Amino acid sequence: MYDFNELLNAIDGEEIKNEAANQQPLDDIIVEGAQNIDTFLDIVFCVDITSSMQPTIDTIKAFTTSLYDDLIPAMLEREHREVKQMRVKVIGFRDYYCDGDCSLVESQFFMLPQESMAFRSFVNSLEAKGGGDNPENSLEALALAMRTNWVQVTDLNIQRSRHVIVLFTDDSAHPLEQKNDGIDENYPSNMPDSLNQLTVMWQQGFCDGPASEFNMDKRAKRLIVFAPENSYPWDKIEDEWDNTVVLPMQLGGGGIDLARDVIINTIGKTI
Repeated sequence: MYDFNELLNAIDGEEIKNEAANQQPLDDIIVEGAQNIDTFLDIVFCVDITSSMQPTIDTIKAFTTSLYDDLIPAMLEREHREVKQMRVKVIGFRDYYCDGDCSLVESQFFMLPQESMAFRSFVNSLEAKGGGDNPENSLEALALAMRTNWVQVTDLNIQRSRHVIVLFTDDSAHPLEQKNDGIDENYPSNMPDSLNQLTVMWQQGFCDGPASEFNMDKRAKRLIVFAPENSYPWDKIEDEWDNTVVLPMQLGGGGIDLARDVIINTIGKTI
């Protein structure tokens, strides 16, 4: 795994490079006028909810009602940016190859802080169960998150969007190619055919074929993954995907080693 601060610095550098490539007059705004920028923040939590993952579910439950208050002051203090709108969404995933219609649950976007209790209620409904064999369908959950209805902004001189995916799993992922061997009727449609295709979606913001539905802003996208070291495909994603931070989670430990503050601070630093 890379040094955490180096990864965050790389993300900042990639954002500035992307903005320059799009010829936006942002240099003065970024350096001197960041206080004039209104941020529109969307976060999608992709959570492995198989039988070992109760510790992670409990950790997320613990910050559902305080997430807004935890993040917004830090944004204002560090970046001098006011968050005009914050929405959160949850995708819970298991294993389509053994869990059938219980393989995935997906919430709407919740507006915070107005809908904090609805957010908490949905997380409280998550139950750690199932999973069968070791790999889970985390890549399908990631693809669904990438294709969600992200907030869009219209004036980059005074507005920024942030599209943040935070994924938790204590196991490896089923290869997307495995669907070619036969899939459950509940398996989501229009999934990428391979990790390479999913990588193209992330890196370029589009791909050919039915999996091309994608509206993440390339400047706004962030991916945070908590997953076991040396497990497929997280090392490869860390090496090849931009604006991505991968942090270790104990294999099979369900997130027992994750601290709430680490999750909150990592989200805050990548925004």
